[in-house]
Amino acid sequence: MKKIFKGIIAIIMSVLMIASAGTAIIPVAVGNVKTLSVQSSSSSGIGLKWTKASGADGYRIFRYVLSEKKWKALKTTRSLSYTDSSVRSGEVYYYRVKAYEKVDGKAVFSKSYSNMVKVVLAPDKVTGLTATKVTGSEITLKWNKSSGATGYVIYLYDYSAKKYVKLGTTAANTVIVAKLQSGESYTFAVRAYKKSGATRYSGYSSALKVTTKIADVIGFRLSSCTATSYTLSWQAASGVTGYHLESYNESTKQWTTAVFTTKTSFVVSGNQAKTPKQYRVRTYLVRNGSYTYGAYSSAVVGSCLPGAPTNLEGAVNSDNGISLKWSAVAGASGYEVYSYSAANGTWSSVGTTTKNKYNIKNLTQTDTYRYSVAAYILVSGQKVYSEKCESVSVFYKSEDKSNNIYTGRMEKKGVFGYLYDPKEKCFYTSADPWQRVVGYNSIFDVAAPMSLIGFDTVRLRFDYDDKDWMIQLWKGQYGLIFYGAEVGVYTKPKDRQMKHYDAASDSDMLKMSMTFHEKKTALGQSRWVKVFSRPYGSYWWCTGFVPGNRYGQYSNMKLEMRITMKDYDMLAGVTQALRSNGIAYTTKGLDVYFTYF
Repeated sequence: MKKIFKGIIAIIMSVLMIASAGTAIIPVAVGNVKTLSVQSSSSSGIGLKWTKASGADGYRIFRYVLSEKKWKALKTTRSLSYTDSSVRSGEVYYYRVKAYEKVDGKAVFSKSYSNMVKVVLAPDKVTGLTATKVTGSEITLKWNKSSGATGYVIYLYDYSAKKYVKLGTTAANTVIVAKLQSGESYTFAVRAYKKSGATRYSGYSSALKVTTKIADVIGFRLSSCTATSYTLSWQAASGVTGYHLESYNESTKQWTTAVFTTKTSFVVSGNQAKTPKQYRVRTYLVRNGSYTYGAYSSAVVGSCLPGAPTNLEGAVNSDNGISLKWSAVAGASGYEVYSYSAANGTWSSVGTTTKNKYNIKNLTQTDTYRYSVAAYILVSGQKVYSEKCESVSVFYKSEDKSNNIYTGRMEKKGVFGYLYDPKEKCFYTSADPWQRVVGYNSIFDVAAPMSLIGFDTVRLRFDYDDKDWMIQLWKGQYGLIFYGAEVGVYTKPKDRQMKHYDAASDSDMLKMSMTFHEKKTALGQSRWVKVFSRPYGSYWWCTGFVPGNRYGQYSNMKLEMRITMKDYDMLAGVTQALRSNGIAYTTKGLDVYFTYF
């Protein structure tokens, strides 16, 4: 049995040796591809070539698929080159190759891949280059996006050097080219590029020639006028030679040149100013003896100022309203009638008339109404207005009686300039009370106690516009039954020796608002409680009074103020006065905010 077992083992070993010998006689004889290189690259295809591998019957090309993050067989060929036509502009491609030989009808590949090559394709040429906005100093360029582009290079053609000069790069498909000269022509081109290690550029786009505009005239207006002359003016425009002003001839219906000028204003006087005319203006640029013009401005009527109406009078009429009359203005086409709102400090038109009188009907609220009138002339259908005349105030008493005892008492005193605000439940002075005629003198404050008036006060004095100004604040008791606060605006000429101030004129009134608070104590704790507010508007005298007796309790009162200055010179004067009086403040623009305790 041992001999039989040994015989079987010998047979098995012999078979294994034969099998092993059979495998050894089929070695891998094909060599590796040593060099793979790029022969050409464009959006139409990438050409590859490689060196011959020993014993090779063919080659398989592999391309890396970025989206799948793996290599895939692209093509099998017996050639030593291949062109991949399935490519797109602006993309990145990777390639490698293996050689193979045929053994018993099967492909046996080389042990290793060739070297890997990377190809970055340039993006497509930029198309659609256009200028979307052109001004006197800037040009906005825009173009179609190029597939796969990392960014774009913008070029300006230099005519003296006869070549394109790089202006800059951008990732967007639009750019603003600035700091250009008005009326100048510029030629642009754009190239797309792809960057992935190496940078590849597309060809230049088609050239685009753009001429910057000449700056147009801005702010053309009738800036001033008198009874004998008027001035037309406009803002200066950059990069222009001058301005071409034209006037309209009504008889010939044509525009004719009035003047070529480098100034930004034009004065019309004498006989020329007697007849109103329409004007327009445009910029012009002279370069190499050639004139280029900007766009015309809108037409403006030039005219001497009509005279303002005089002797305005007002009286209550039988139509539950007020009748106004004034002296006629020679040559006036008509008149505009205005009413004044003390609440917001503005004038608004209530109507027009061709006569020198006007009736307001059906008034319902007891108040002092204030009116003014301006004359106007018609020039080519446009109204040219005079200054408003000196205003007139008329007290009108409604037949609608109030049940409030204090309102009833004050309505009887309406001729003295006091009115009632039912919303804030306080009394206040009308826009033009009799006290405005009197003005202010410090002797009034000295004499106040004799009228059972007691108060705290502070005077904010400063110089502005060649006048002495004073803003005075009061808080305290007014007679037996009222307490509250006042803020007055006063001025006086610098050469007036006597320290008597005039109440501020209409043009000198200031916009302000006032909130009056009173300190109340309950259960041992004190807190400030709002009593009333006066709305933001134009005032020469902002006041508020409520029923009550608070003699000697002025430290329990405070005013929160907002006052709007006319300019920063006035703001500097007021803030200096506040600091001098130890009053803290804040500013916002021309507004000054402070609290008077």
